[in-house]
Amino acid sequence: MWHAGMDAIDYEPDADLIDGLNWSQSDDGSHSGSNPYPSEDEDSSDWEPYNIERPDGCKTDDSEDEASKRFPPKNLRNPKSFPSYVQCSPYELYEARDRHNAPMPPPRHWCYLGEIEEAGGLIRNSFTLKDKDGQSTDLMTNFDPSALGTVKEGYTIAILYAEKKYFSLGVYGLRVDHAKFVKVFPCDLDTLLRINDDIEETPVDNCAEKCKECGKEADAATKLLRCSQCRAVSYCGKDCQTAAWKDKHKRECKIFSDVIELKESRDWGNQKPSKWVSFGQRE
Repeated sequence: MWHAGMDAIDYEPDADLIDGLNWSQSDDGSHSGSNPYPSEDEDSSDWEPYNIERPDGCKTDDSEDEASKRFPPKNLRNPKSFPSYVQCSPYELYEARDRHNAPMPPPRHWCYLGEIEEAGGLIRNSFTLKDKDGQSTDLMTNFDPSALGTVKEGYTIAILYAEKKYFSLGVYGLRVDHAKFVKVFPCDLDTLLRINDDIEETPVDNCAEKCKECGKEADAATKLLRCSQCRAVSYCGKDCQTAAWKDKHKRECKIFSDVIELKESRDWGNQKPSKWVSFGQRE
């Protein structure tokens, strides 16, 4: 497993946030409580804008962030809004309080997506996930995952406001304390991204240009009709709709609806959100 830093620009906390955290420093310099921020004499190099060696030998540099420019903020392929593990926040932000002991809002909205490679194992409530970059990451939850419904290998977990955690013996990963920030999609990650691409190709509020099943283009004689449930795909007639339903849309219709809900639930490009938005809520 490989580890690296992340973009300090995106997650640089306000001074009020650092000052107000519930942690203390003793006379000998040791920390008590939860302090996710390095002091001036601690090594913070991992939190600088990253230029890291990836498993495939290529380097990534966030200085230009071309992928974020290419994909809109609500697109699941946008690395800022939907980061891989290496781009998740290294700060423990959700439980932070300001100097007045008031909850601090998130610096922005983000959501980690990872396909379950292994569920359970030797540690209860633990998983191994594979993200969009193909990196495997450990996940531990402080709640019973069965509360999320069916959770099994090959499904994809979405984690809002995912934060990196240090476990022990040099092992880092993700830990989730609140079920309200987690959702399980009953499909693999490639399928989830393909559904995202289909939605981006024809947004719900736009008219489709061709039948999703046969590819026939809409014209004066052919009026395309949307699926009445997800409203994300369109067909030229009953025959194509029935064939698509039997082929895969029966399994994916609810996933289409859930992905649309995730994409539309908040302003993913908002740099100063006022609150944390869980699954089932809207900003």
